[in-house]
Amino acid sequence: ADYLTGEVLDRQPEELRSFLLRTCIVDELNGDLADALTGGHGGESMLARLERANGFVAAVGSRRSSYRYHRLFAELLRYELHREAPGQVIRLHRRAAGWYAAQGLTVQAIQQALMAKEWRYAAGLMAKHGPSLILRGDATALHDLVRQLPADLVQADPELVLLAAADGIVRGDPETAAAQLLAASERAAVLSEERRGRFALLLAIVNTALAWQVGDLDRVLVAGEEALASQSRAGMDGGDDAARAITLSTVGGAALWAGQLDRAELHLRDGLAVALGAGLTLQQFACLSQLALVHAMRGELSEALRWGTNAAEMAAEQDWSSSVQAAGGYLALAWACYYRDDLGEAGRYADQAAVASGLGRQPLAIGVAILRARLQRARGDLAGSLNALATVRRDLADWKPPRYLWRWLLATEAELRSAAGQRQS
Repeated sequence: ADYLTGEVLDRQPEELRSFLLRTCIVDELNGDLADALTGGHGGESMLARLERANGFVAAVGSRRSSYRYHRLFAELLRYELHREAPGQVIRLHRRAAGWYAAQGLTVQAIQQALMAKEWRYAAGLMAKHGPSLILRGDATALHDLVRQLPADLVQADPELVLLAAADGIVRGDPETAAAQLLAASERAAVLSEERRGRFALLLAIVNTALAWQVGDLDRVLVAGEEALASQSRAGMDGGDDAARAITLSTVGGAALWAGQLDRAELHLRDGLAVALGAGLTLQQFACLSQLALVHAMRGELSEALRWGTNAAEMAAEQDWSSSVQAAGGYLALAWACYYRDDLGEAGRYADQAAVASGLGRQPLAIGVAILRARLQRARGDLAGSLNALATVRRDLADWKPPRYLWRWLLATEAELRSAAGQRQS
């Protein structure tokens, strides 16, 4: 510290020293962010000059357009900033939060707002962008950020309570999520008029996600359509594309397993278009995979193979082969291969669908079970196929699966019993 202070920092011209102190509050910066923090111009050239002059500033990335201060050097700068100008620290964090928010870098903006103790501003960013963060896979980061807010602020804000419910859904805790959702709904009256529209939209999205998790497809369809209508009324901007894409994907998936294939295709194609336009790769993949299954369930084998193959290739490229989003595409390929009498490939894809879905009490589990039973029969093991379906029925005894799938399961079992000369039960 003595060396860095005496031999490096104190030897810098005052203008450069001031630049270093004002820009040290972030881990990585570029010229534009540097200008926002200092209120000046020429941040890019200053950073490039610093990088050439000493080893305490390093360019990062292939384009070398961003820079980082050496960790020890950054710690020293922050110490000096707090010692020399403590009043500027909060002001600089506020500037950084505003810059990150303007760039759409929500997590970084919230982090800076929290460092500035701008609780209301941070809470507003969480409420506005929370759904998109969760849907983009940043639920853990959001959960950690919400925990940094004062507890009384969180409990008093229905939107933040609702985000806690959404976080519970992502973590697989529907009971806690339902309780928090109810609590949030009861407190909605405290919201200002301008926030109620956003709250209604978030409530519909969380309701949709919770209904999907517990397998209530009728509720998914009702809540999902309400969410889509709210999104249209709100005139959502590009920052909310993730929420719209996931809602379309969820409602499309519910319609698929409810047997409403035309409705499913319409929503899934819309979801795919939104995801493509916004560069939401995971949502593209989810819609692509489910569209393959729509075609398979219609008996459109060439289309099922085409969409399913595209989904499988995308899964391999992105290392998503074991993700739940991949299961629909694999199941579509399995059914297409089965109807083309390629039992080996059908079995292989069915196994991949089972692994990706995790089975359990969900619609995909029934689709996989029906296919596997038909594969056993096609291989001459009629008794084994009947036992497999009986096992599935026992496992689902205390779960109410979608009516369409339940009827499909019963019809398959009846067909197999008839082939075996057994009485129908």
